[in-house]
Amino acid sequence: QASLRHVEFLDGELRLVGMVASPDGRQMIRGEVSGAPEAAALLGQKLAGDLKTGGAQLLLDAVKLAR
Repeated sequence: QASLRHVEFLDGELRLVGMVASPDGRQMIRGEVSGAPEAAALLGQKLAGDLKTGGAQLLLDAVKLAR
């Protein structure tokens, strides 16, 4: 299960925190990025890429196979 866990705007900077977890919750990949609010879409793409690189794709593939 993937989710954007937290969005924060502080001192002119946007911070995104995301997470991908196995269905049983035993494995979790978490990441965060920050930058200019004007780059929100790029920040989201970077966060997704970082999560995948960190192993999130394996968790997502396992969920698909289990269905």
